[in-house]
Amino acid sequence: MSQILPYLLNKSLVHGQRTRIFSTLDQMKLDSSPLRKTCCLAPTVLLKRRALTPLLLLSLLLAAFAHAAAQSSRILSIAHRGASSVAPENTIAAFRKALDLRADALECDIHQTKDGHLVILHDDRVNRTTNGSGSVGEMSLEEIRRLDAGSWFNNGNAGERIPTLEELIELDSTVLLILEPKHGSDTYPGIEGRIVEAVRKHNAQTRTILKSFDKDVLKKFQELAPEIPRLYVFVTHLSWLNMTIDRGISFGNVFDLDVEWLQVWRPLAGRSLIEKAHAHGKKVIVWGVHEKEDIEEAIRIGADGLESDYPDRVYEALRRASKIPARRKDE
Repeated sequence: MSQILPYLLNKSLVHGQRTRIFSTLDQMKLDSSPLRKTCCLAPTVLLKRRALTPLLLLSLLLAAFAHAAAQSSRILSIAHRGASSVAPENTIAAFRKALDLRADALECDIHQTKDGHLVILHDDRVNRTTNGSGSVGEMSLEEIRRLDAGSWFNNGNAGERIPTLEELIELDSTVLLILEPKHGSDTYPGIEGRIVEAVRKHNAQTRTILKSFDKDVLKKFQELAPEIPRLYVFVTHLSWLNMTIDRGISFGNVFDLDVEWLQVWRPLAGRSLIEKAHAHGKKVIVWGVHEKEDIEEAIRIGADGLESDYPDRVYEALRRASKIPARRKDE
């Protein structure tokens, strides 16, 4: 049916009608790219509009229902710091490997150098994952780029460098990016604005999610770029105390936050939390799902995304559950 619908739609439309349909799909925020491809490549049959109206309407309705069904069952495979189980975390090698393993999204951590450049690294200091030492915020980009970020993992990755945010954005023009600044402007002045600027420079707003444990950072992102979805990550929410544990303890109803996504730690994720989030119009990512049993449990309780060091394991679990990620299907 998914192959027949675009064909019928194309056979029913003249150029002007196709243009109006694409505009409508865009306004509805439906992914019309399969229809665009089919309608542009297939031959157009010029028929009178009146004769085509019933077929056109039927095709559109069926396509919309098919899209909604696909979206409702879609679960994202999110590569935590890239495919960090098989390549040095937060390097281009790890991100490329994640794409090879059919990840839908690349998650990364962002710091700011003393000269205002955005680099991808998890820790505040470079000691653990490079051959150097020192705090990222006290080093220039030139100093950062001289470091070997691969040898600590294995000799085969010797020479890998700490990438910049722009290098990651430019790596693949279709993959979803989940960007987490490790600190806000209190530590790295202007970092939120620089991240937004980089995303907009590459027209990547529609494939970016801005993530943080810090509600103040998320508020700043909302002020700077309300069009880019935001994600609040936390350990757990204790509803009976109206309390959330993130990097510390905060109070308030997590479901009332002005964000599109929530992300909760695997051991404390549950079906009731996910159902409440869905009832409030939010999607939920479960993080820390690395073992087969944990991945399968996260799928069972209704998670919308699985963040893992093992995107290959996530893909296989989704395939077994007939919930193949929409971006990278078996050929």
